[in-house]
Amino acid sequence: MTQTGCWLRTGKWLLTLLCLGGPVVAPAQTNVYFGIRVMDKATGRGVPLVELETVNHLRFVSDSAGWVALHEPGWMGRPVFFHVRSHGYEFPKDGFGYAGVKLTPTPGGRATLKLRRINIAERLYRITGEGIYRDSVLLGEPTPLKEPLGSGRVAGQDSA
Repeated sequence: MTQTGCWLRTGKWLLTLLCLGGPVVAPAQTNVYFGIRVMDKATGRGVPLVELETVNHLRFVSDSAGWVALHEPGWMGRPVFFHVRSHGYEFPKDGFGYAGVKLTPTPGGRATLKLRRINIAERLYRITGEGIYRDSVLLGEPTPLKEPLGSGRVAGQDSA
């Protein structure tokens, strides 16, 4: 066998080994998000644009279905306090006078927060903006739109 033939045969083996013995990638983890559902206490509907803010000022805003998808690996299994704010709605105050709640996020877990509407009008959904149902999609929750992540290409936040 010639030296060239030996190199070709060795090259084929190396290529085969690289293809078969390449890096092993773990399958994507499902249900890594902790879902927080914010609901109107009177109607049971999800409330959009509710702010959940941690004591270190990380802010999460509910989508049009009232969902917040939380994925902060350092918080999983540990209690986290969220201040709860929304125009036209109120959340019960704790013993220290803060409108908020302590939750313990877990991957795939869920929590429900019920807000009392103080306005006559009920906030139904966001009209415009990217990711109107972003958190619902991340959590695998159903959405009423065919393209729930923003087919209109308008990046604002108006609500009805």
